[in-house]
Amino acid sequence: MEALHLRGKRHILLPLLALTGIFWINFFSRIILSPLIVPVQEAFSLSISRTGWLFLATSIGYSVALFCSGFVSCRLTHHKTVVLSLFTLGAALGMTGMSTCVWGMMAGLFLIGIGGGLYLGSGAASITEVVPVKHWGKAFALHETAPSVAFLAAPLVVEGVFLFGTWRTVFYLFAGVCFLVGLAYLSMGRAGRFAGQMPSLGNIKVIVRNPAFWILTVGFGLSIAMEIGVYNLLPLYLVHDFELARESANMLLSLSRVLGLIMLVGAGWLTDRLGVKAALILFVGSAGLSTIALGWGPLGWVVAMLFVQPVFVVCFFPAGFAALSTIAPAGMNDLAVSLCVTIGGIAGSGLLPLCMAAIADGIGFSYAFSLLGGVMLLCLPFFFRLRVARES
Repeated sequence: MEALHLRGKRHILLPLLALTGIFWINFFSRIILSPLIVPVQEAFSLSISRTGWLFLATSIGYSVALFCSGFVSCRLTHHKTVVLSLFTLGAALGMTGMSTCVWGMMAGLFLIGIGGGLYLGSGAASITEVVPVKHWGKAFALHETAPSVAFLAAPLVVEGVFLFGTWRTVFYLFAGVCFLVGLAYLSMGRAGRFAGQMPSLGNIKVIVRNPAFWILTVGFGLSIAMEIGVYNLLPLYLVHDFELARESANMLLSLSRVLGLIMLVGAGWLTDRLGVKAALILFVGSAGLSTIALGWGPLGWVVAMLFVQPVFVVCFFPAGFAALSTIAPAGMNDLAVSLCVTIGGIAGSGLLPLCMAAIADGIGFSYAFSLLGGVMLLCLPFFFRLRVARES
């Protein structure tokens, strides 16, 4: 009986850990530009506001691929879609590293977004296949450690590579990693060997008619902006407003993600303990307040908020994905995730960061962060009206 129990745990944990590792590679590829933005800005002579267009290119590619991923997974299966995501990322990273002009770099970043967007719907569907529903909160919390580890590792990897290479070397190295992991998962990956749900107008109507879907979509969009958008701007904020060296800014950027990573374990437990709705209310309110606080005060205060703000932002995502899984009809989990993160991703990782960069360039980073946090707080009452039903 104990042996069967251990085999059952391995049957759940091994695929979950594999998908978490792939998600880390996926997310790392999409955010690596952030700790590289200072040398890239210098290489292409970009203003702060124009750097926002580079991040927008990745966001558009990501959102397009995420929405269309159901058409791919229904033909290739979720397993092969994950493999395709890795191979596309590898080719796109290599192309970005070879770019000699801004337009070439934007094309490469757009394709990085395409590769990244192919993963999420299939990854989420694969998790819900292998993990019992009562453990979804903890499973998605583990899966969501991948972005936090990527946020932490990216600046350290960049500074390590700069010891022997340039910003282009970072893209080349990770292109190779994507190809190697893609080959490994193609031959050894077991989760997700079933077809996805073909997106159709009827299925989309079923999902978008639910008010909870739109509340969660707004929450995802703002949380993505607070996670990725703020992260993208932080190196420039620390270098331009506080005159820190690039190395010091990247070190702070990395260390500031440690608490968020630790708290993700507690976030999964808290989501299962309090319930999805109560957890979302707690995380949304705290994320809004801490994002406003990040933009004001002396360097010591800002450094403290660098550590506090990511804690509440990253905790939103396990609860958010768990909520999406409960409001989606059977067999439409991947479609609900794709729709929600597509719409939220366009705003959260593209349009909002672009607006934030323009505001920061015009009147200052403090106002950019305050506007984002204030909008999140204005949306908090809608989460009190959220209706989700957790299955047991």
